Amino acid sequence: LGRVYWLRGDFKSAMTYYSSSLEIFKKIGDIHGISQCYNNMGIISDLTGNFKRAIDYYKQSLEMREQIGDVDGIAMNYNNLGLIYFNQGNFTNAIKYYNKSLELFIRLGNNYRIATLYNNLGEVYCEQGNHPQAISFLERAIDICLSINARQFLPDPYRILAEVFLSLGQLDRTNNFCQTSLEIALKIGSREYEAIVYRVMGELFFHQEEWETSSEYFEKSIRMLLDLGLKIELGKTYYSYAVALKELRHLPSPKKVQKDLKTKSRLYLQEALEIFKQIDNLKMLSKIKNAL
Repeated sequence: LGRVYWLRGDFKSAMTYYSSSLEIFKKIGDIHGISQCYNNMGIISDLTGNFKRAIDYYKQSLEMREQIGDVDGIAMNYNNLGLIYFNQGNFTNAIKYYNKSLELFIRLGNNYRIATLYNNLGEVYCEQGNHPQAISFLERAIDICLSINARQFLPDPYRILAEVFLSLGQLDRTNNFCQTSLEIALKIGSREYEAIVYRVMGELFFHQEEWETSSEYFEKSIRMLLDLGLKIELGKTYYSYAVALKELRHLPSPKKVQKDLKTKSRLYLQEALEIFKQIDNLKMLSKIKNAL
């Protein structure tokens, strides 16, 4: 049940179920079950921006998995540590841990996890602006997900591909990938993926100079991310929307509109600043301070 709530974006309920499972596994002395619960609780803590707690859970999980020789679990912990480094903007360490995880999963022949690592590496390279590498890894992730019928994880690589092609200025391809990502997210009921792709759609419509539609998608993303408690993605959306609003100030408009845009832009930048201060993401903090 914890996983069901996690995929739906109900992280509070997911954490409640994982905590209950943890107590049961402790009572019966199931080390494998305990390590899995710690790992999953670490993932939820990571998603909601509590990195310190996430690292504690991952370390407890890793220690137990090493005791019982759980190679699959160790590989998963490496992946999750990579996620934390990614969220902190430490892309070098993120790639390092992702590759350590990928090496173990390839050895185990776990295609599902291999696809996950290809997706994660694709996202890092997207953030670094290494578009060929990003596209290569993301396409491999999609191919594997389709071959093993893991459609529930397809919204993410399609959304990241949309971001890649947005950076390249290929708006038609961006729109196609956004629509594909959104369609699958809605079909599987993933509010997390839905909320994140709305941000990309806000950026897309901004580049297409459809200002009202762009604002609608940004604000929809913000409302959902606030409801889900996804601080990191919320911070990214605040930043993207603030930059868009700042750009709109350069267009001819009444003074009151200009003032409102400036106020709203600074408000969202300040909100983003607070979030990325909490997780110590120096790259995002630098971007935000430059925009203020």
